[in-house]
Amino acid sequence: MNLQIQTQSLSTHFPLPPFPPKPKFLQAKPKRSFKLCSSLSTVSVPPTKTSLKPFPAEVSRTIMELSSIGTLSTLAQDGWPLGVGVRFAVDAEGTPVLCLPQPSPDNRSTLHVQLDQCGLRTPQCTIQGSLTKPADATILRRFDSVWKKRFGESADIDNLYTVDVQRVLQMEDLNEDGVWVTSSDYKNANPDPLRNSAEEIVNEINTNNREDVHRFCNVYVDLDFQRLSTDLLSDNEDQADMPCFKMMLAVVKLLNTSCELIIVWTMMETLVSCLQISSVFDAISLVSEAKMIWVDRLGFDLRIYSPQKGVFDVRIPFPREVTDEKGAKSSFNGMSQLAWEVEKNFHAPDFEKVKELKKIVYSGGR
Repeated sequence: MNLQIQTQSLSTHFPLPPFPPKPKFLQAKPKRSFKLCSSLSTVSVPPTKTSLKPFPAEVSRTIMELSSIGTLSTLAQDGWPLGVGVRFAVDAEGTPVLCLPQPSPDNRSTLHVQLDQCGLRTPQCTIQGSLTKPADATILRRFDSVWKKRFGESADIDNLYTVDVQRVLQMEDLNEDGVWVTSSDYKNANPDPLRNSAEEIVNEINTNNREDVHRFCNVYVDLDFQRLSTDLLSDNEDQADMPCFKMMLAVVKLLNTSCELIIVWTMMETLVSCLQISSVFDAISLVSEAKMIWVDRLGFDLRIYSPQKGVFDVRIPFPREVTDEKGAKSSFNGMSQLAWEVEKNFHAPDFEKVKELKKIVYSGGR
């Protein structure tokens, strides 16, 4: 009863903020029943049939399709390994095509390629194989057309080589464990259908739909550190008897319930400002920032920043697989609409929240 009285007092002195705005580019409501779960973990794992993110072979093919510069490492004549930057193109099976004036006499080689994902993550693959010079004129012309398609110019046919792929090491980011992909899995995989539009989609969403991305964290992700402790407030003996401080304590308790998050949070921010204890506000902040890292046919990855808990990545799958940019935006719009309705208490969440978060030690461009 005491808590209810305090809440009414807050409503009297501090006008309630308007409801949060609806998502910006929504056109249709989503289907409501789908399951959300995460496939991100600290260490990469081999693909499974039920994986909710692209297989390592598919990721490797996507990296090779979107890149044109890598590091070719071979053994020099003196026996020392030597890595040099090279341009490359890939054929329909992902075979790297290079133009080399003086290749190493030892044809064993690796080609290391990285892909920057919006300055937040750097997935990479390292191809192990043998440098091979095609002898057939027809094959050489085919590789020359591959080179011309990638770079807009013909290659010196006498200097064309390929890397005969033996196996591929795929890593999700710098300083992480990788997964070995067999040659057959690599060649049989298809690059992601969203690869050519993924960066544009991510930049558009991070620029125009920040509120939606932040809302995804609150609605679709089970963030344990959202459950705030009232100890931050009750331990302050100097201000414990102040009426406003008791009101803040009530607000924090409400924040741990299903009360409208944006309303309670705005009240608390106002109270903190009145009490001039901004350090308390900083200490109990939830997610200070959230950004989309990348999007693919099965879902998207978010990077979450928490002042107290650190940096995390989380994987949120689409309700269903998409095949093009239009399908990806449609799914995002539907999920944004559903998240808004759940946040407004128009609908109860009928999905399982993502529970697995990946702790990030190295945070890319941050």
